[in-house]
Amino acid sequence: MTFQSILFERPAVTDALEAPAFFGDLHLDQIVEAITADWKEYDLAPFFYARLNDLDAIIYRQEIMRELESNVLIEEISAFSKQMRTMRERLEQAEKFDDYKYTRQRCFLTAAQIYCAGVEQLSKALSALDLKSPGFRAFRNYLNDYVTSNFFRQLVTQTQRLQSDLSVIRYGLLIRDGGVTVRHCEAEGDYSYTIEQTFRKFKQRGPQNYMPDHLRTMSKRRCRTE
Repeated sequence: MTFQSILFERPAVTDALEAPAFFGDLHLDQIVEAITADWKEYDLAPFFYARLNDLDAIIYRQEIMRELESNVLIEEISAFSKQMRTMRERLEQAEKFDDYKYTRQRCFLTAAQIYCAGVEQLSKALSALDLKSPGFRAFRNYLNDYVTSNFFRQLVTQTQRLQSDLSVIRYGLLIRDGGVTVRHCEAEGDYSYTIEQTFRKFKQRGPQNYMPDHLRTMSKRRCRTE
């Protein structure tokens, strides 16, 4: 079975679909609005407008939904969905930094890392599950082929290399007169030990007992007798 969609066994056109006339009469438009309220950016409503007129297509969808009754599977799908939403948020941030080239590129790199990690995690999770529905099995096979493809492996390698290169960059911050200057690292000394020694005398100590010795002895005897 060739994977087409988790919703449709065969290719389906949902673009520009409008709600059928009977949706308003049955208040189905309100139900769809409530279901998709937290996912506006995905434009999910047209998928609810697409009618399934074929028995096989209905069974295909029902088996998918039955599979999602598994707590383990639904948790993995939910985790993947959250990662993809975070990825899109990073891409949206990148678009806001038109005047800051490197900030934009850093946001894009973070989005790529989130995407790669999410896809690999989902592929691994689905491979460990005993899936029953043809739709999910086809999706698992498709995902396994994708994560082992040259395109995806190159993307993973490139993002990891860029992250590694960025992690070794060192720079200095000069804070003076209410301004911050970023400059090349000039191998300044590590002042952490000096600072620690300077503030050692301010280190909090345990509470000191100021009770006289004879009263302290009497208190201990009283505790033993009680």
